[in-house]
Amino acid sequence: MAIVDEEGEFMVQCETCDVWQHGLCVGYEDEGQVANISYYCEECRPDLHQDLIKYAFSMFSNVT
Repeated sequence: MAIVDEEGEFMVQCETCDVWQHGLCVGYEDEGQVANISYYCEECRPDLHQDLIKYAFSMFSNVT
């Protein structure tokens, strides 16, 4: 499921845990990209977010 929030950003909801996340934060540019798919967050289905997890890890591992 995807909605547009009050700031005009679209959000996606995980099918398993119902958490809402900003679409852009998880790699989607607009709600059309998630219109006909089931979305699962990185906690529920990490196998679907390997690129995002690698990117996040590299960003935090470079922080001193």
